[in-house]
Amino acid sequence: MRIFLFGEYSGLHSNLRLGFKKLGHETLLLSSGDGHKQIFGDIQCGNNFKIKFFRNLFRALQFWLILPKIRNYDIVQFISYEFLVMPDILKVLYLKLLKYSNKKVIINRCGVDAIGIYRFLGNLRYSPLQNELKEGHFDSISKQIGYDKLKISFRLTSMFDGIIVNTYEYYIAHNQLNNFTGSIPLPIKLNAIFKPNVIINRIKILYGVLREDRKGHRYIQTALEDIRNRHSDAVEVIIVRDLPLQEYELLLEECNILIDQACSYSIGMNALYALSKGKVVLGGNEPEANTFFDFDVPVVNILPCSEDIIEKIEYFIKNINKIPEVGKLGYEYASTKHNADKIADQYIKYYKNIINA
Repeated sequence: MRIFLFGEYSGLHSNLRLGFKKLGHETLLLSSGDGHKQIFGDIQCGNNFKIKFFRNLFRALQFWLILPKIRNYDIVQFISYEFLVMPDILKVLYLKLLKYSNKKVIINRCGVDAIGIYRFLGNLRYSPLQNELKEGHFDSISKQIGYDKLKISFRLTSMFDGIIVNTYEYYIAHNQLNNFTGSIPLPIKLNAIFKPNVIINRIKILYGVLREDRKGHRYIQTALEDIRNRHSDAVEVIIVRDLPLQEYELLLEECNILIDQACSYSIGMNALYALSKGKVVLGGNEPEANTFFDFDVPVVNILPCSEDIIEKIEYFIKNINKIPEVGKLGYEYASTKHNADKIADQYIKYYKNIINA
């Protein structure tokens, strides 16, 4: 099977590509690096322009130049149509041309669009927008889900031959659309040898800031400041921003606990990297998400509430012997449910169904 992966999201496509190649499928990944993470694929689409307008203009030109080469693929899979940094009318044209030249064009939905925001607000108790809602920034949110935004979001999303999701939140956002076609767990490349989660001197807590305006950053920041002040003898708090993925993974290897997100119902790639290394993860793990995927995820659920996050961290400070135990459960879970080779096989079966539909 010939597969073209269009865009990157925290290593989702990179891990999937490894699985596809192991299974013997011809796979190309086009990536702009996913920002500071610097996750590049077979085709690099990016530049060093500091001004956003010129950076996006150059990238859009690259997309059009490469378009004639994306032909006769069985599957072209997008991460997000917003990866196409061009006016909406040109996005529509670009997708039409891709659909004309290839068998199926699908989207593995990542990143919040107008549809997602609209559905989150009506169907979830909390969402990545929690900060804006709590502080009364309703004008900002309403602009993101205005009539024109929703109209083009539905138009572009409806053009794909299938929508696939990897988390509970995106299932809620897209499961009622006509071209929604199912869910598959996220893929991760596993360490060949499991390394026990050993505490040396103090418990190392790592928090990688994703976005300061969303995903519960303010609740986490407040909680970590409190923990740092009250338990400096027992805990070392490491907060990092904008690191390349390779550097971030090195820090993950050395930590004991990862703080992921405080406004999510299920885990994303960040949490999965930590689980695959046997780390304790505090993040999104609501009962709805476990029911959705029909298996228990060994992640400590945290709420958009600093007191809740402090309580969950202090549990491990008081029960330090639980850290290696929970870490091992995380590794076993990642290797059983998210192994990139197994997940790639699930995608191939899904692709065959889409092609033969």
